[in-house]
Amino acid sequence: MRYRVIYAAYGLVLLVALAVNYIVVVGDPGIAGLQVASRLTGRFFQTYCWLQLVAISFTVPPLVGGIIAGDRESGNLELFLASPLNNWEIVHGKLAIRLLHVAFLILAGVPVMSCAALLGGIDPRRLAAVIAVSFATMVLLSSLTLVVSLWSPRVQPAILRSYLLTILLFGGPFPLAFFSFVGGLPSFVKPLLDHALPVWLALNPFAVICTMWNGWPLGSSDVLRMAWNLTWMHLAISAVLVAWATAMLRRVHRRTPSKFRKLGFSPNFSWRFRVWENYPLLWKECFAEKSLRKLGFVGRTVVVMIFASVWGFAAWLVFIQTTWRLSDVCFQLAILGSFTASIGLMWVAVRGAGSVTSEKQRATWLSLLSTPQTLTEITFAKILGNVLACRGFFIFMAAIWWLMPLREASFAALMAAVCSCGMLAILMLAASTLGVASSLYCRTGVNAVVCTVMSGLFFAFGYIFLLIPFMQGPASDGWTVLMSGFVPLLLVGPYVFAGEWMMSGKVVSNEMLAPILLGPVGYVFASVFLASLLTANFSRLTGRMERKITEEW
Repeated sequence: MRYRVIYAAYGLVLLVALAVNYIVVVGDPGIAGLQVASRLTGRFFQTYCWLQLVAISFTVPPLVGGIIAGDRESGNLELFLASPLNNWEIVHGKLAIRLLHVAFLILAGVPVMSCAALLGGIDPRRLAAVIAVSFATMVLLSSLTLVVSLWSPRVQPAILRSYLLTILLFGGPFPLAFFSFVGGLPSFVKPLLDHALPVWLALNPFAVICTMWNGWPLGSSDVLRMAWNLTWMHLAISAVLVAWATAMLRRVHRRTPSKFRKLGFSPNFSWRFRVWENYPLLWKECFAEKSLRKLGFVGRTVVVMIFASVWGFAAWLVFIQTTWRLSDVCFQLAILGSFTASIGLMWVAVRGAGSVTSEKQRATWLSLLSTPQTLTEITFAKILGNVLACRGFFIFMAAIWWLMPLREASFAALMAAVCSCGMLAILMLAASTLGVASSLYCRTGVNAVVCTVMSGLFFAFGYIFLLIPFMQGPASDGWTVLMSGFVPLLLVGPYVFAGEWMMSGKVVSNEMLAPILLGPVGYVFASVFLASLLTANFSRLTGRMERKITEEW
């Protein structure tokens, strides 16, 4: 069922993108006659390329992340290894099925693209190049996620590690290219980077798509040759990863579970329990459950690299780049913070999606239900504990937003940092509530993660595309209030207002004021309503029998 929902959602997004491009092209007075059809298909094809790569990047980790880790967590992997099946049949059989599902996602956009191609304006060479790049990216991410799933003891850490590696693989070259351009790297690193960066960019499908449309110098201007180089490199790397996973399947499984947990050292300070002794479930979610979701050495290394690059760019933007105006610096800092915080909020939601399903698969959920804890205590411990366990992400974002008050000691910068931190705390609570709700309603961890990702993308980002056709024309002012749920706008707003206030002494973007004020209130109300709904239906969802206890005096 989850696959059909994903295919339908992807097809709906493509139809909305076609409608939005139609409105933009038709409303342009400089385009008339036959140019409308060719410009429309050209713009839609460009949007289709980006949406397809983003859809593959988001859907491959949850669909393939449980390919080995899910069987290990449920105890079914021992049955596979005890059967007459060899490593080749187990690994390639599972991987082929998941690749087939992801391939259907790519094929779901073919009918929409075929209808648009009837209008002309699409270069057949670029269409063939995009299809080749998409399938090569799908195979590479699936093979990488397979290796991560092989080394992960559970489904949720496998999915989180896969997302981290995807961000590093596809997003890592761009900050390095930026720092290499502005000269912000040490002198001994630059020669090595000059040789490694072109190869890294050649393996990046987003960079190749940029080259196709914008002529970004990547070495070759031939579209088919670029796509062929990326395709064979991705397939070669995928073959090596799959062969290595096949050879290591039984050897990795012979490791004891304790060795998986020794990937990191977390001292058991006694004061931790003394502080939280009145809230045992909350302590369990903050510390005990966190230790079971460790990302390992590779995951921690990727997190450190991502955080260092983001914080380094923010520090360069605030303290070193002194030629820009304060409003421009605030706007760039707001864009950087909004992008990073949006990824982190998805992390919080995905982590919450495994709060219940992981306990079911570890056979500890029934023990928790047998305790005298009330429904409200269990529900809110899961939600608040997930938020508190992600406190490192909140501290990192606060460190980025508080750079501006350190440079410009003004009331506007101070209020922007405070409002951004408060906005992030509210959104983290909403993301955690959504993840816990999906974890309670779904039976498996993969279903919970897919449901969380799809619903989170729709309610925080995607729904705005359905409103774009209604926001055109003279009656568009009344529809701007519906942008209150658009997460990037809520995260960008405080620093945009601060930049305008520091430059002109007033707020110019008055149309953004109402959505930003109503957005936090709406998310708080949605979180409380969803948490109350979970508490009310907790017994039905979990099968716990409640009884009234009366005290006789």
